[in-house]
Amino acid sequence: MSSSSSNSNCTPFHPALAAAIPHHDSSQRITVPVFATVASTRRNGSTAAHPLALSHLSDTGAFLIGYAARTHPLISDIKANNALEVILQSSSGSAGSSRTASKQQQQELWRLDAKAYLAGAPHLLLRYPPPRISAEDPRRTWERARLLAFLRLSPAQRAVLLLPAPGDRPAATVPRDIPDPPAASRESTDDMVDRLLGGLSLGDAAAAASGSPPVTPPQMRRSASGSTPAAAAAPSPPAGAPEFDQALENFVLVVLKISRADVLRYGARAADFERVIHSCSKDGVWSSEVASP
Repeated sequence: MSSSSSNSNCTPFHPALAAAIPHHDSSQRITVPVFATVASTRRNGSTAAHPLALSHLSDTGAFLIGYAARTHPLISDIKANNALEVILQSSSGSAGSSRTASKQQQQELWRLDAKAYLAGAPHLLLRYPPPRISAEDPRRTWERARLLAFLRLSPAQRAVLLLPAPGDRPAATVPRDIPDPPAASRESTDDMVDRLLGGLSLGDAAAAASGSPPVTPPQMRRSASGSTPAAAAAPSPPAGAPEFDQALENFVLVVLKISRADVLRYGARAADFERVIHSCSKDGVWSSEVASP
């Protein structure tokens, strides 16, 4: 087993893992979700496996960003125990393609150890908020990330967030597509973040423009300090709220901080099997070891 270490700001597996997510480019629309399998621990101590839709990999590769509706069972599991194992399978494509045709067909199996953090609507009381990654208030950092990820979803994918909770009775009618809001062309991302951190929905913004009262219930609005008047969990969006607001309300960013990446590349021949294990020490230094598959 051979090993190496790196003090780079980027993880040693960043390009390869980013390529494993077809829409990893943050400018691309997400029209079809890419799922990873996530192993979690339920509140009663039993284990579970859940599908988690992936958005992208952070610029340094330290965070894998996924998303789910807040009714997803995985969200409940994370609140009880945020240590997860993530499994993602993909084609490595170009890896070693100049050597043999067999290498061109090489597959990759990623097994990631990670701690999960949840970034939901600002007024929601969610355990394990994402960590600070810059001098900026982490609430702003991750609300901006949540908003940008939501805006990447196609209108049809946003509608999925309005379906009943997984495992419940199917909806009588399929939710209609949710297009970008008209205000998006006039409102900057930071302005939208400010509005959402203040507890004002898109419906509130439209009401204010027309001189009407806000549509968001007072108990869901935040004070300047970022707290809500009520200590209890926030209610669901009112039934009359625009579909865009309802879908955004249900949208939770699942932020996975990777501490270990075990990458198995394999193909038709024994010679195609390769395994590399990347591990992060407590002081943030990554090391890589080539191991037997």
